[in-house]
Amino acid sequence: MFRGDTRGQSVQVGVIILLAFAVIGFSSYQAVVVPQQNQEVEFDHSREVQQDIVDTRNAIVRAANAGQNGATSIQLGQDFPARIFALNAPAASGRFATTDRGDITVTNSDGDVCPGPDKTVRASYTPSYSYYNNAPTTKYENTFVFSEFDDGTERVQTRARLLFGEDDGPGGTVNLVALFGETRQSGTEAVSLDLYSGTSDTESITDPEVALPTSAKASTWAEALGYDSVTDIENTTGVNNLSVSGNEVTIDLAGEYNVACTEVGIDTAPPSNLSAIAPIPSSGGDNGDEGGRSGLSIPTFNIDTGNTGKGKVTIQEVEVTDNSGLDNVEITVQPTDGSGNAGTFTSGDLSGQTTFTRSDLEIQPSSGNYQNGNYIITVTGTNEDGDTVTLSRELNPRSGSVNTILEADSGDKEPTAVDIEVHNSYDGEYAAAKIGIRNTQTDTAVDKIVSLETRVSSSSASQLDASEYAENKDNNYGIVAYFESSNQNGKIVQSSVDIGQVTEFDQKGGIDAGSRIVLKLNEFQDSSGAPVDLKNKEVTLVIEFMSDGNRYREEITVTLDRTEQVAKE
Repeated sequence: MFRGDTRGQSVQVGVIILLAFAVIGFSSYQAVVVPQQNQEVEFDHSREVQQDIVDTRNAIVRAANAGQNGATSIQLGQDFPARIFALNAPAASGRFATTDRGDITVTNSDGDVCPGPDKTVRASYTPSYSYYNNAPTTKYENTFVFSEFDDGTERVQTRARLLFGEDDGPGGTVNLVALFGETRQSGTEAVSLDLYSGTSDTESITDPEVALPTSAKASTWAEALGYDSVTDIENTTGVNNLSVSGNEVTIDLAGEYNVACTEVGIDTAPPSNLSAIAPIPSSGGDNGDEGGRSGLSIPTFNIDTGNTGKGKVTIQEVEVTDNSGLDNVEITVQPTDGSGNAGTFTSGDLSGQTTFTRSDLEIQPSSGNYQNGNYIITVTGTNEDGDTVTLSRELNPRSGSVNTILEADSGDKEPTAVDIEVHNSYDGEYAAAKIGIRNTQTDTAVDKIVSLETRVSSSSASQLDASEYAENKDNNYGIVAYFESSNQNGKIVQSSVDIGQVTEFDQKGGIDAGSRIVLKLNEFQDSSGAPVDLKNKEVTLVIEFMSDGNRYREEITVTLDRTEQVAKE
């Protein structure tokens, strides 16, 4: 009797085991790796399509602002990487569609406020993803973009260019864009949209109440208008109330407002046809504006002083520089403590000149010695848009120098080049900055910082863009410029700001007497959008601010000779 031959059984068992491991490995790859990779594809597409909607909004604002017809595109979907063995779900796709037209209503007007029908459409992109379950719907309405998540959270992407001047006293400007056209497109391909600028009507209205169609919350509207909350905007002198009810936002304004309404068409000419339009006043340089000024042409000037005895100060020469030309320029000099009469002389019109000078002006306090106090010199003029503009400087007669109110402060490890965590890792590129700024006045606050211009020496930096960090909170570099203040935090929220461009703060914070703020700037990029390393770079800040009723512009230059890595919250 012979025993059975078992020599091949171990080989067969080994093959079965290897096959089992292969099946398990492939199953794990299909169940874990493929979804992770595809989720990343959908996440990246979500960010890109949000930027597409922002670019579309910017094209709409340009059409209303500068009369520029334009075109934009939206990438509706994205294919997954091709795989030989593993299976993919259907490609990431989405739908871009306009809403039905909603009513624009302005009370106390003479009738229609728009050239054609007082109506406007809104638009939204809704994704259809298989893996990224928390992707937002991105919406455009009334000159701003926001993202809406399934849990009801809303995140503002751009500022609404609707109200201007409401925080400077009752009255200002209301800019309405009546958007027309219909589009409903779904799929994965890129779709093109043509934007056509139309005509504009303007009417001066006392205490207007503006009602617009919306799907955003009141708190989202407040943030889009540049405020921390509904309470903050309602505490401004030009706004009585902001509320949302029944898919309509109502903004009750106080004072005299110029209400402008401009038509823009999507893939169609507006109802009142194409025409030259009234420009929307600039309020900061987001991508929807050309030119990049902060709305006012502010002069700079140099001062030369002397004295004809201790009882008076002589302003020997004042040189004003303003490249756009100011009309009806007036220069006023007075003691900072209010003693004595102010001395004033006028220049007439600059008419495009870059500089002018004026001769001796003597100022004598009502009592005491001129050396006992400082003087405020204020230049006032009218710019080419008819706006009255002013700029003040404080003079020390004893030294003949111009005092500075703001200075760099290194009290908390500033100035610093910062590397920020994104997608749970650091990239080693110190492309953000943290700079301390102190108010040297011990008895007078900086009421609000109005605007900012940033320059970087010996660098390829051409823009500030925080879009990659939008998931971070404001105080963790989630917007291009941010500082915390005791009265109101300062914010520039638009998606991109050019280096060397004067940009108005969307929310204007101040600095208490003798106190400091920490200004955070993110992200410095070159013209291709690549981050720029700021280590040991020299950064200059040109800051315009209000203090004790006067408007100032000062420069601060620092070297970012420290480094820091900052984790997202």
